[in-house]
Amino acid sequence: MGLFDFLFGKKKTSQADFKKLIAEGALVLDVRTKQEYDAGHIQNALNIPVQELHEHLDEVKKKAGDHTVIAYCRSGRRSGRATEMLNNAGIPTINGGGMEELKAKLS
Repeated sequence: MGLFDFLFGKKKTSQADFKKLIAEGALVLDVRTKQEYDAGHIQNALNIPVQELHEHLDEVKKKAGDHTVIAYCRSGRRSGRATEMLNNAGIPTINGGGMEELKAKLS
């Protein structure tokens, strides 16, 4: 794992792992703006922009329950910040990266 990946929470998770996590009930969290979300998103994703995430930690924790959160954005940078924030709050989260990258892993 490189320094960039470490800093932004990107971990090597295989395509099968993402599919399995979602099948097991993982919460898919879109941390882009509402406008970006409205233009297209992953099915059933919860939208909370990363800039507002600190105000919604309890909501995310409640919706995720005992499951992992998979955060994504456009490129992976904002989702990296969200992943770090959520993990620091005790909410198990992995960085799904950019939306197109995550969509490809889920197809």
